[in-house]
Amino acid sequence: MPQPDTEGLIDLVLKQFDKKCNVLEIGSGSGVIPIILAKYKNFEIDSLDINKKAIKLSKENYYIKLPKLKGKINFIYADFNKYFFSKEYDIIISNPPYLVKNDKEISSWVKRNQPKKALYSPKEELLIFKEIFELAKKIKKDEIYIFLEIGYNQKEKLGNLLKNYNFKKVDFFKDLSKKDRYLKIYV
Repeated sequence: MPQPDTEGLIDLVLKQFDKKCNVLEIGSGSGVIPIILAKYKNFEIDSLDINKKAIKLSKENYYIKLPKLKGKINFIYADFNKYFFSKEYDIIISNPPYLVKNDKEISSWVKRNQPKKALYSPKEELLIFKEIFELAKKIKKDEIYIFLEIGYNQKEKLGNLLKNYNFKKVDFFKDLSKKDRYLKIYV
């Protein structure tokens, strides 16, 4: 079951696109993001994760829902920084590991039930975002959008980081608690 913050991220994509799209998801997790997108839209989705267990779980969840899906999903065990992308994408979506270790606002349920690698930024706080921005520049076609879930306190830091990129449009969106939680970029 998606967390409320992730539902908001998915809703942003569902509301914007009606056409067939190629989607790249970074960080499959349980597969909830691509499965919900494929349930409602005719998307072709490549979902990458560096965790074999996450890929296995995503595939299991996908096959349960398969008869009810409009789109197609390909789950790939790979590091997106090392993967060779042979096609162009319209959308990159990710709920990356963006939390810092001492984040006090993370719920005890999330701490108990989510893998640490899926929650916490492994090195510097914004590294995963930098890597996604660089990837988008490499695989860019005429038009590509990036949709990201971000930490409630990262808007200012990300805004400063984004000044280093020449993206066409950057928008932050609030969650139901009125906290900045989503980033949409038109590359």
